[in-house]
Amino acid sequence: MRLIINKDVGATPRKERPEKMCISEMKRGEMATIVEVPEGILRHQLLRFGIAPGTSISCRCRIPFGPVVVGLAGQEIALGRDIARSVMVR
Repeated sequence: MRLIINKDVGATPRKERPEKMCISEMKRGEMATIVEVPEGILRHQLLRFGIAPGTSISCRCRIPFGPVVVGLAGQEIALGRDIARSVMVR
């Protein structure tokens, strides 16, 4: 006797993730890789914290009307909403 299990029964469709989005659009617990960092002084400040293209990050917390807390390399960094909107991830 063989038991066949159909894994698709009752499965909910997955939402397609956009090609690129900003850090402020990430949901709590979501992982992403940084793909774009703005030019200028802000870029230099972000690079000092380790926020650079190719870096994997996770969204630790989104405070309503406040910063987005991201985790990377064993540290947590709170980014203001304007800064979080300017850094693109995939």
